[in-house]
Amino acid sequence: GGEHTLVLTEDGHVFGCGDNSCGQLALGAGSPKMSAQLERCVKLGPADAVTAGFKHSAALCGDGGLYLWGANNQGQLGLGRRQNAVHEPQILDVGEKVRACALGRWHSLAVTVTSMVWAFGWGRFGVLGQGDFTDHHHPVRVEGLPLPVHHIASGAVHCGAICGSSRQCFMWGRGSLGRCGMGESNVLKPKAIPNFEGAMPNFEGLASLVLGGDFSAAVSTAGDWWLWGKNEEGQLGFGEDRENRLAPCRSHALAGFRHIALGDCHAVAFR
Repeated sequence: GGEHTLVLTEDGHVFGCGDNSCGQLALGAGSPKMSAQLERCVKLGPADAVTAGFKHSAALCGDGGLYLWGANNQGQLGLGRRQNAVHEPQILDVGEKVRACALGRWHSLAVTVTSMVWAFGWGRFGVLGQGDFTDHHHPVRVEGLPLPVHHIASGAVHCGAICGSSRQCFMWGRGSLGRCGMGESNVLKPKAIPNFEGAMPNFEGLASLVLGGDFSAAVSTAGDWWLWGKNEEGQLGFGEDRENRLAPCRSHALAGFRHIALGDCHAVAFR
């Protein structure tokens, strides 16, 4: 997260450390504002996945329930209200089981088992995909994504999804620095990236999408990587070339890598 870390054990227990000023470690009411060691989150059953936003956190549990906690100053927990700190996990109600979630700086995304995508929290730059800059404290449906939705992802202020039988990449949110891969204009509703530079004739869509602070990465089903967005600190890995990329550019240096993790201004690749 922004200044906190979550750990999920093999038996489903969730632990956290770091900043707890907004309750993002779920240590309960009256807990200290920081923990320098891993402590177990309270009132949370066995989890299958965890994710950390800027100052809020989420866990997806085996019953299909999505639990969120931490900062809610922009409605990013989807509780229908604003609240500076929520110290215990709260379940999100979208009417059906949740399959995955993604957290941004002050917003959140969730996708259900029927591929319905929901967004809530801070709405500036179109980050909630509603066509405007309105904040939403309750979950709102993100329209215009072909079914099925295979994957969702969120950066600080931009979002994306891999959708449909052709596994296209749809993006929305803040466009400056090339975050969305379509120039520098804000994208207020989901829009497909029209092409991927260097795509081969046998290109069969994308397998995964990863979004960092102000940059993005995607891998094709054939294992080819594309990167775009901010590159001022070299986070796209193109050597001494620090130009931002306003459209996806193929990375030959990442050939053979299976996974990428993106931070605010850096990236790590795994074979």
